[in-house]
Amino acid sequence: MPHDQGRIAGDAISPSEIAQSAVRYKCKSVSYTYTEPTIFYELARETMVEAKKVGLLNIFVTNGYMTRDMLDDCKGLLDAANVDLKAFQRSVLHEALQSQTGRGA
Repeated sequence: MPHDQGRIAGDAISPSEIAQSAVRYKCKSVSYTYTEPTIFYELARETMVEAKKVGLLNIFVTNGYMTRDMLDDCKGLLDAANVDLKAFQRSVLHEALQSQTGRGA
């Protein structure tokens, strides 16, 4: 990761600027990804509010680890979530899915 004098290099951008940029580039949604979106939830939530104001959808790409309080808080703001399940061994993934759904992967 690039660093500049002990800080991560980059430009500050507001939630409103993120939403306006998505509109300018004719996007239909904003996806919150790369880093687990619940880690930067406060920023994601503010951005979701701004995105909704300009008619955009909001999508989380997540590991699925979030609290009920967070889900309740973003009700009406979050339109979809892509939950990425990862495991080094297929048997671990199979066991996790079976325990959640009663079926195997």
